[in-house]
Amino acid sequence: MRPWVPDEQNRLDSFAPPHPPHHVTALLRKHIPKAADIVAAAKNWPAADMKSMVHDHLRVTTAELEARLRQDWKADVAASDEVQRQILVMADALSEGIIRQFPDKMTQVR
Repeated sequence: MRPWVPDEQNRLDSFAPPHPPHHVTALLRKHIPKAADIVAAAKNWPAADMKSMVHDHLRVTTAELEARLRQDWKADVAASDEVQRQILVMADALSEGIIRQFPDKMTQVR
């Protein structure tokens, strides 16, 4: 388990009623190692860049969740916009790595 996952769970728990379900922690434990394996296997995705993008994604997604739980709708919308912008940057980086890894499988769309 990554050391920051309990910190994220504690942050989320601060908004939850007593004895909250730990679905977020369970999902993180299930999906983050898979994502790390995929990034490690892809030779055209620089690990430091991918790690930075994943941390950025977790940061902006957490900000969105916190705003929503506070019912701060203005901050929620702003954070949602940032999540959208950031995930598109990440999708572009992933796509570029796949294209570089499998150039013979790609065709240019005109």
